[in-house]
Amino acid sequence: LVLEKTHASHWQYVPVLCDRVQRFAQQYDSDANPQALTRAVQAHFLADEPRMLGLVMVDDEQMVAHLLVSIDHWLGCVVCTILQYEHDVGSVLIPQAMMANIMTWLQQWGAAQGAVRFQALVRNPMLAKAFRLFHGFQPRAVMMERRSTA
Repeated sequence: LVLEKTHASHWQYVPVLCDRVQRFAQQYDSDANPQALTRAVQAHFLADEPRMLGLVMVDDEQMVAHLLVSIDHWLGCVVCTILQYEHDVGSVLIPQAMMANIMTWLQQWGAAQGAVRFQALVRNPMLAKAFRLFHGFQPRAVMMERRSTA
């Protein structure tokens, strides 16, 4: 389910998505400030032409998975990036065909926004392997970090 402001029933899921996004950012040491990211999710939900989308899976009126994707400019290139992907342990599994359709739709949405690259930020090697095997993503670079002591 792609959350869109034009669907009245989607509004109920925005606070739940924001809670999940914030928890994810805190738990997995996201580069983003969790509160700023939550505000961005809200702003893009309200935008006429959003550059960030929240996709959710709902089972029995409970959100059991979310995916957060954005369109960004990086050194002259437009990039479509999956920022977060989380599926609740023990909840209904997402069928592989459905995930393939979601990835195809996301890539088409990104291309329509001018994206020349489709990428995913993954939080562990197992998820990286799944994105490679099931969705055709390939490792491109390894980012290393050293925290500032200032």
